[in-house]
Amino acid sequence: MRKFILGIFLLSVISFVAGCKKKAPTPKPTAIKIGVVGPFTGPLSADAYSILEGVKLAVDEVNAKGGINNMKVEIVTGDDMANPARAVKMADSLASDRNVLAIIGHYNSSCTIAASYVYNRHGVVAISPASTSPRITEAGKYIFRVCPSDAQQGKELGKFATKTLGKRRIAIIYDNDDYGKGLKYCFSVEAKRAGADIVAEIPYGEDIADRVRRLVELRPDLIFVACVMSSAAEVCRALHALPLEATILGGDGMISEEFRRRAGVACEGVIHTVFFHPDLPRAREFVRKYESKYGHAPGGWAALAYDATNAVLKAMKEGGINREAIRDYLASLGTTRPPLHGVSGDIAFDAFGDITREILFAQVRNGSPEIIEVK
Repeated sequence: MRKFILGIFLLSVISFVAGCKKKAPTPKPTAIKIGVVGPFTGPLSADAYSILEGVKLAVDEVNAKGGINNMKVEIVTGDDMANPARAVKMADSLASDRNVLAIIGHYNSSCTIAASYVYNRHGVVAISPASTSPRITEAGKYIFRVCPSDAQQGKELGKFATKTLGKRRIAIIYDNDDYGKGLKYCFSVEAKRAGADIVAEIPYGEDIADRVRRLVELRPDLIFVACVMSSAAEVCRALHALPLEATILGGDGMISEEFRRRAGVACEGVIHTVFFHPDLPRAREFVRKYESKYGHAPGGWAALAYDATNAVLKAMKEGGINREAIRDYLASLGTTRPPLHGVSGDIAFDAFGDITREILFAQVRNGSPEIIEVK
């Protein structure tokens, strides 16, 4: 009996000592990798490559100065094809590599929402330069974005339509996905609050030219387009073919040069939001370096990706070369640390990983966007 009691005692001691052992430290990476994920094939590939160019510029600059702790930063790309299911697979593959310390992506809101839960579960930071759905940062503390949420963008667009432009009969054309429906909702709430009448809500489809014909009879004085670049360009072409005098207003789906190329003359006079403009003083040096490297001017997505990447790189330098340290550094921006001054504006996150910044408006004139002064 005494031997039995002694055995129990010894087992208890062993268990206690084992329980007191320190938690195993996070393994140090043998390389520093940043993942870039987006729709590198398909109709949105131009915007995805614009994001990649912004990331590469930031990484090349830090590598030219010796990297981080004498380690070069590598870029690993993943093509989600604008498909949420594939986005999840890409996210799991990248997050499973312990040398991948952060993700810049995704582009489509639906893909970012789906992948964000994977990144958060693995404890790896993901910063989207382009996904604006209010749901993006719901997955957890490792998810950030450097573009304004549609909760902010939609509200500003609604105010601009009704108060600045004075429009009251509004039709909405939207992508039938997380991005389009989210932006449509946020815009319509603000527009209705200001007394506007939403006369039609038309989801985008392959037969969009047929769907928008009924707008001729409805005679809206403003058409709000809540679509990504490829569908926004097609919508503008369809509207241009109709005898309409309505103002066309859009969100960030109209930011890129590729939108203007695809829409052609149909984008002339279109008004849209802007998160970055090359003529702003803070952007001039970035524009010079970008044009020198790539031979063409940067778009908004390249600028936002450049800022997101620089935020991650600075987190590695000053916070630490591990996933948790990067997350903690980013979360401190604007609270215990000052905001970072980016080419698109200041980078500071709220408690949810969202960013609030000034939203500008531009109108396409002679094929180029010109900033509109809003009083």
